[in-house]
This record gives sequence, C-alpha cells and structure tokens, in this order.
Amino acid sequence: MKALEQDATVDALGCSLKKVEEGREASGSYLKFYHRESRSDAIGRVETVAADRGLLIGMSRNAGHQRKIFKGRSVTQQEFARNSFYVRDFAEDYTADLGGNFAFQLIEISSGGLERMCEAAGASTHSRLALGVHGEDLVLAGLLAALNAAVSDQRDCSLLFIDQMSLAIGTHLLRRYGSHSASSARRGMSLSPLQIRRVKELVDDRLDGDVPVSLMAAACGDMPSAVFVQAFRETTGQTPHQWLLARRTEKAKAMLLDTKLSVAEISDLCGFADQSHLTRIFSRKLGSPPGAWRRQHRS
Repeated sequence: MKALEQDATVDALGCSLKKVEEGREASGSYLKFYHRESRSDAIGRVETVAADRGLLIGMSRNAGHQRKIFKGRSVTQQEFARNSFYVRDFAEDYTADLGGNFAFQLIEISSGGLERMCEAAGASTHSRLALGVHGEDLVLAGLLAALNAAVSDQRDCSLLFIDQMSLAIGTHLLRRYGSHSASSARRGMSLSPLQIRRVKELVDDRLDGDVPVSLMAAACGDMPSAVFVQAFRETTGQTPHQWLLARRTEKAKAMLLDTKLSVAEISDLCGFADQSHLTRIFSRKLGSPPGAWRRQHRS
C-alpha cells in the first residue's frame, strides 16, 4: 500500500483547495465529517492514493453531479441525484473527474471507528458496508443535514452531539447497507435510578469539558452505546446532549445566584462554547438572558 502523499494544494479528500469554496469539518469518536461545495462546477480531477483510512461516504446535496472513475484501463460513469450517496474504500487508489453541481456532505469512518460503530449498534464486527453508488436515502440526508447545521455553528458542535449523531448514522448504514444486520435498539428499555445517578455524577464532574457517549454508556455497565442512547431517551425524555445542556444550564443558574462571577466566566466554567452560547441556551430555556435573569432573581 502506498504511503499517503502530502500535497499543500489539495485537501484530505483530494479536492483542489482553490476550487472548494466551502469546507467545514468536525471530528468525533467514530467518524470525521466534511462539507465540501463549489459553485463554479469546476472541481475537475480528484485523486487519493491507497491508504489505511477506512471508508468514505459522500452524499450529494443537489442533482446534476457526474463523475468518471478511472481504474486501470476501465472508466466508469456515475450520475448523482439529490440525496444519493456513494461508499468507497480508501484502501484503493482513486482517480475521478468531477463535473456538474458539486455540493457534498461526507463522512470518513476509520477501520477502528467502523468496528466501534458495529459494537455500539449490536452488529458483527465483521460487518462491511456495500461499496458503490446508492440511491436516494432521506434518512441519511436528514442525519447529515442535522450534523452539518451543528458544524456550521461550532458552539453547538460538542463531542457528545457528534457521537450521538455518529451512532444514529452508523446504525442506519449498518442496518440498511451492512453485510450483517445490526440489531434494533430495544424499545421500552429504560435505565434504572442507579444508572441515571451514575450518569448524572459523571456528567456533573465533567460539565466544563467533553463527555463522549461511550463514557456515559460505560457508567451504566456493559451496554452498547446505541442501546444506551435509546434507553436514556426513553427514561428521561431527552437525548444525552439535550440533558447535558440542561445540566449546564442548571449549574449556570446556581452560579448566577451564588457567585459574583461574570457571565463570561460562568459560561466557561459550565462548559458552554462562549458567553453568547450560554446566553442563547439560557434564553431559550428560561425566557431571558442570564444577566437579566440574575438581576430578577438575586435577592
């Protein structure tokens, strides 16, 4: 296998940096997300050499994209409808000429990340995703759109949220396109009061930092992460990420009442991205910004 060559003129996916007009990225425990777009319709040739990087899944956000794939002496033409996607293996050299509308959301899943996804989804660790171009998938499109929205606003893009979305994406892909079926999360399963208390203690100890979903699942015993997310939601009525934001907001309320710290200092200590992030979440949950709420409730 060839060593991956470094080229300062292209990105990690082989796209010319001069031709990609939008390039957001985010990484989680299971996958790396990219948003790539060019309004010039002139991406041209893309090349990546074989490397041990796992799989690349790319979804076309618009119709009208075409590409020619070169493999040895053979040439394959691919056409993309809106919300259709492809799966390719980084272990093979890839050369393609890209034409037409180019707006893609992509996820790179390492071999280790896919194995962890399989374990989290209750699938065989030998599961493989079907390579090639697949048709429209509105479920995957919706999941990637939600992830892209969070990446666009980095304040909402916590590790817990990325992991939560990654598990939903991975479970969907494995169930629908995997070589071994992933088990469905068991409906009606709930967490015990002891398990909820353990998760609460873990989260409260790490409110000012990232809390991976795997760590929360581990606090509940030997439970796959995807099963934990479903059970947590059925028990609390919230996703782990929503619950984390609620816990951070509660801590911020207490500090606003009991300390003289500034709103900016409190936002940092409570794990919010910045003061404006705290203000937005606080206002949404309590109806007023933290400064005004403090003046109203402090004796």
